[in-house]
Amino acid sequence: MRLRLVSFAPLVLALLPGGIAGQSAPPAPTVPVAGDWSVSASLFTSSTGSVFTFGRMLTDRLALGMELDLRRIDSEETIDASVISRGDATSSDYTIGPTIKWYGTRDTPVSPYLRAKFAVGWDDEELIIQDEVQRVEDIFRYQGSLSIGAEWYPIRYLGIGAHAGLQWLNESYDSAVNDVIRDRSTTTWGTFRSGLELHFYFR
Repeated sequence: MRLRLVSFAPLVLALLPGGIAGQSAPPAPTVPVAGDWSVSASLFTSSTGSVFTFGRMLTDRLALGMELDLRRIDSEETIDASVISRGDATSSDYTIGPTIKWYGTRDTPVSPYLRAKFAVGWDDEELIIQDEVQRVEDIFRYQGSLSIGAEWYPIRYLGIGAHAGLQWLNESYDSAVNDVIRDRSTTTWGTFRSGLELHFYFR
């Protein structure tokens, strides 16, 4: 009988609170950790388009990503109100660049962060009236931004956040209107804010 009780002893210890099984299984983290990959999408942005970010947590606080901004606008444009000359305008805009995020405290479900971004992009615009091209404009841009934000983790592998900050933008225009070519460039500084961002994490 004593031999049988000894053989069941490990099973009894494993089932007890704080036993062998409970000590060997640490709780799962609620925030992303080093090695996690992410796919993010922006909602309710100020401009028509789609913003996607693909990234990875290099450490528990540092994330590196690649942001892609896609926009296409088709509209009807009035050239001369007195003649009521209307044409079809098409604009295609693409921007791509790396992002770096450094998170603050990770002890709560909400993590503040600093975010830096550098990107290059180009925009093709075309105006057609009665099947004839009236205006063509090519825009090349590069920009940088620094912002602060916060990300909330309601459940594991899902983050919801937004950020705002300062942005610098340089644009070079190469346009042709009625066969007249014009070149110009502009540099602007200003504040900005992102739309609501959804972050999906996986390993």
